[in-house]
Amino acid sequence: MKLQKIWLPCVAGMWVGITPMAYALDSITVYEFYHAGLDHYFRTADTGEAAAIDNGAAGQGWSRTGDDFLAYSATATSGNAVPVCRFYGSMSPGPNSHFYTASQEECDSLKALQLITPDSEKRWNYEGLAFAIALPATGVCPSGYTSIYRLYNNGFSRGEDSNHRYTSLTGEYQRLQSAGWDGEGVVMCSPSSSSLSPPVNVAVTNAGSQTVGSSTFSSSTQLVVSWAAPTDYTVDHYAISASETVGNTSLSYSAAASGTSATLTGLKSGTSYSVVVSACKDAACAEAGSAAAVSGTTSEEYWQIQGTGNTWNTAMEVISDSNTKAWAFVYGPGAGGGLDGTAKLFYDPDFSDPAQKGVKIGYTTSAATINPSSVSSFAPATGYGLRYKGSNNYELATSQPVPLSSAMGSKIRLFFEFSYIGPGNKVGIYYLDSQDGYTGLDYNRGSATVCSTDAEFAVGGDCAPTLAVGSSSQEFTGIDSARQFKIGYPILNDWSWDGDAGTFMLFSMNTAAGACASDISGVGHAQWNGSAWTISNTAGCPKYWKNMQAPVPIHLGGVRYKMYYGNTNPDDATCTASSPVPGTKKVLYADGAISGNATTVEYEDWETMASQRDITFLWPDGTEVDSCSEKKMDDFVVYMPTLSTDFQVMYMVNENLWVAMAVLLNP
Repeated sequence: MKLQKIWLPCVAGMWVGITPMAYALDSITVYEFYHAGLDHYFRTADTGEAAAIDNGAAGQGWSRTGDDFLAYSATATSGNAVPVCRFYGSMSPGPNSHFYTASQEECDSLKALQLITPDSEKRWNYEGLAFAIALPATGVCPSGYTSIYRLYNNGFSRGEDSNHRYTSLTGEYQRLQSAGWDGEGVVMCSPSSSSLSPPVNVAVTNAGSQTVGSSTFSSSTQLVVSWAAPTDYTVDHYAISASETVGNTSLSYSAAASGTSATLTGLKSGTSYSVVVSACKDAACAEAGSAAAVSGTTSEEYWQIQGTGNTWNTAMEVISDSNTKAWAFVYGPGAGGGLDGTAKLFYDPDFSDPAQKGVKIGYTTSAATINPSSVSSFAPATGYGLRYKGSNNYELATSQPVPLSSAMGSKIRLFFEFSYIGPGNKVGIYYLDSQDGYTGLDYNRGSATVCSTDAEFAVGGDCAPTLAVGSSSQEFTGIDSARQFKIGYPILNDWSWDGDAGTFMLFSMNTAAGACASDISGVGHAQWNGSAWTISNTAGCPKYWKNMQAPVPIHLGGVRYKMYYGNTNPDDATCTASSPVPGTKKVLYADGAISGNATTVEYEDWETMASQRDITFLWPDGTEVDSCSEKKMDDFVVYMPTLSTDFQVMYMVNENLWVAMAVLLNP
């Protein structure tokens, strides 16, 4: 250990007071937590402290990694166990981090330094013995033990917060070294199992394998883990954890004592998971035998375009006069008026009639089912909508209808891109509320049912919209224009939006001249605070994703989302310049627990674009869509017609400029 490094203060971090431990068993678990916003790891063998962190006592953003290891209670005296000293700096002056050592020399040295260092200066403060563990001999653990590696984040030389990680995973040790962490070798030896025998023959396999055309794939969200029961004690139940390192998230599952397999659901597509199965001897799982981690990887998503053949010319068109910018939603229970379960499609109609330019509305007359045909055909509504190409050539563009809860008025709030209102006629995102409740056809406050004239859209007019997100000239610092957008809210919790803080908006934007870096163009992030939208920014300049186009967020339950988008990286442009090339389609994931407020999805809660997963599209005849045809898909939307992730549908504009449909084959 380099003593200089551990005196580096952390300006942000966590502190949870350690409590005295009294364990009835020698074998205990040392839990690991991770905070993505801080890029800090923390361990504890205190189950009470671990539970407190789960409940937010250390602040939001901490989540379990699943990389736990076994040790002995701090009072263990048998075998070759030695006590592990735990130190903590302080919130101020620091270091705001914890440090563990099984070396008596390191422990004594830090205790001595504490005695001669005033508490007004940075120092390590001894907290007590955390647990006991075996030591390696010349860097090698004895038979029956697992090596525990220690890494240091090299914060002293980087000018960053100090942090250590203790891990049993060789792959993680190597990954962090590649990321610039100092590897300090094997410092502890964990007993490979508790006194209880673990489940045996543990295996992870893919779920729901299927073949379409020449493509064979499995579920993009499920894995199956199987095992055989231990034979030397009665199992109360099984506890299973699945952890991944892309976003450092972990999911927990349980199985009955009689179980020998379990399907792990709610996973991310194209992602490797480390799965641990523990046989719990009691209901609290205080005594358990845990098997070694086994890995499995979910399939990437496969979408099949509906229709016939293998070209856009023979694909299915979902509404007769479609052109671009489609968005659909489904009415949930309680909408009334025969609307429950039916869907509406908002879209820009065919260019052949300029007077129709804007937002038209289509509808289904019967409730959606898991049969794709139930949402493959919409009837155009006549005499309704927002259709406008004004005297100055301003026009309506991308739109999204959001059903509002009864507390918000039981109506449809139609957000749309518009460039008519406001200083400088900058493009912004506005909204109008329906005048016919949940029917959602009429947005004109006057006697007309169509919004179409300059006077109607002008300030004070019957269709004058309200600004949601706009430009710098409209009091949104750093933004020159805000356009193609999508709003994410917890639709699986309630099909209608209740207006609570936590909703977010993804929108394409450019920065205002001179305000921020001139090359900023991409997708920004705005947060609804309960009364207004605020753009996620750093020093007044928007946070953003570069080379991203047409983002679409999908709720996955809780505070978890996925986002589809087109990757417009110019290095990936292989289609002809004369054709629209919105880019290959990708998907990323977010978890509100990663940083900040765990009840909201913030910019930092999203994985980076370096983690993007691929998507494969198949033609109706099962052949794979070539990359150029995929890149030409634009203005796409994904939604869940039955309000379940088990059935997901995508509408997209193709190179022929009308709206086609695809279905997710392997949810």
